[in-house]
Amino acid sequence: MSYKTDRAWGDLLIKEAVRLIAPHIIVVAPDIVDRSHASDLVVLDSARGGIAYRCRRTNSWSSRYQSQFTLRYWRASGAATEFKKIMDGYAAWMFYSWSDGEHFTRWFLLDLNVLRATLEGVDEERLDITINKDGKSSFVAFNLEDFPPEMVIDEYTEEASYEQLAA
Repeated sequence: MSYKTDRAWGDLLIKEAVRLIAPHIIVVAPDIVDRSHASDLVVLDSARGGIAYRCRRTNSWSSRYQSQFTLRYWRASGAATEFKKIMDGYAAWMFYSWSDGEHFTRWFLLDLNVLRATLEGVDEERLDITINKDGKSSFVAFNLEDFPPEMVIDEYTEEASYEQLAA
């Protein structure tokens, strides 16, 4: 799919993603900050550098991939991909989700610094890379179990959706 198509799908629920991420990066300011800087809320530095956002479509096979996340690895156009940008140090966190088009059925918030540290020095030949059917892009798949648990900042699964789809 094209960037525009991918982006349009993801943007359907991006405001909901912002609502879910906000409690992790915005906190009530200590009294001293409120009194001296007129700030009732403060933004934590942990997500400085940005938050990547990815939304996959929930479908009949989604339940098999609940612990998986993928990153675009290559595009025929030569455009820099998620994987390259993340490994180059861009984005501190990632909100990775599945949606039925109306709401999130599964999501997790990931610390990309943990991902980068874990993958440092790994030969890219050993990555699980799949070329998409159209031959115009590829993705690399990862399983959460292969990373330290501190990579997952928060997560949610709507169990009913996966049970219904698996039936």
